[in-house]
Amino acid sequence: MLPAQAWTIDANGIHGTLNIGALGADDGFGNQWFTGTLVYGRTWNIHGFWREAGQQIHFQMDEDPAYAAFQVYDGVLTYTTSFVVFEEIFTWTLAGTYQTHTMTGAVAQPESPNTTLWAAQTTTSQIIIQQK
Repeated sequence: MLPAQAWTIDANGIHGTLNIGALGADDGFGNQWFTGTLVYGRTWNIHGFWREAGQQIHFQMDEDPAYAAFQVYDGVLTYTTSFVVFEEIFTWTLAGTYQTHTMTGAVAQPESPNTTLWAAQTTTSQIIIQQK
């Protein structure tokens, strides 16, 4: 399950915060839709979907008439666990690629054919109760 919370993000050396909102119900095709924000100096609204079966995320920045570009992100989720006394700590990592698209008239065009790397991390934890 994708944690719906704040993540620290590094997109090609630019650091910020990725805020993933609550996941919606499965749409019958394995997608759970969400909205959120991406903060790189200013706040951008995002929308996208999570695919639990493949642990895949896809989202894009909402277009803003004040800017002639938006970005589309794709990635996958992995995690590691560690233990501290009676607490299990999960470190979640999203990693993938994104493309920047510029608006030319009414058509979005990639700035270049290259994709750029991004990664985001967050942590969650749970208390482990040992039963006798």
